[in-house]
Amino acid sequence: WVRRVLSLQPRSDGNYRVRFQVGGDDGPVWLDEVYLFEGSASVMQRDFEHARVVVNATPQRRTVELGGSFRRIKGWQDPINDGARVTRVTVEPFDAAILIRE
Repeated sequence: WVRRVLSLQPRSDGNYRVRFQVGGDDGPVWLDEVYLFEGSASVMQRDFEHARVVVNATPQRRTVELGGSFRRIKGWQDPINDGARVTRVTVEPFDAAILIRE
């Protein structure tokens, strides 16, 4: 398996086409989990019914404004999981935060 991340430059007409050309291989080819992001895919958020997950895929610490109030999960293994109410979250490099929707 090979992970590929590609960046697309904006076009003046705003139209884009994505094409996968894989004809050079003799065996089966799978495309799995293809995502398109506006902006950068370096810090991603995904909303669930009762939670939001924030992923930092960069080598730097990132702070993300959440646009609302969430709670950190309440745990004992990592001191950051203290159940605190937050409106922004700082995520360490190559880490993620799981936040509970209020």
